[in-house]
Amino acid sequence: MPANDRQIGGEHYLSEYQPWDFIMQHNIGYLEACIIKYVTRHRSKGGREDLEKALHYADKAIDSAENYTFPMLVPYALSILYRVSKEAVDAYCKANNLTDKEKAVITIFSCWDGTDEFKEGRKALLELIAEAYP
Repeated sequence: MPANDRQIGGEHYLSEYQPWDFIMQHNIGYLEACIIKYVTRHRSKGGREDLEKALHYADKAIDSAENYTFPMLVPYALSILYRVSKEAVDAYCKANNLTDKEKAVITIFSCWDGTDEFKEGRKALLELIAEAYP
């Protein structure tokens, strides 16, 4: 049975366009992938805690980018080579019924081009948390 046809625990990934498919198709780095996963599922699984986890990963991405550590070079190089198109992000967000604020976060962490975008993504995550879980 294909992996997408089953889920272990819960029903938070019901879309035909799963986070792992989007992430793998676009060679998205680990930290960004975790953010995308948590933002996508927060309403159907972990709630505020999922968004706080996404924020934690955003903080790590910022730390890594600011220190320009070696592990950061690989996702940065991939982000340049494999730009995620806005159309691809739109299709993913639509398939997963994401809100405009959720889409803004997914867009930033899918299509980033440096530390400033990570900081904008962190700000967008804080706004999403404040709006979704006042």
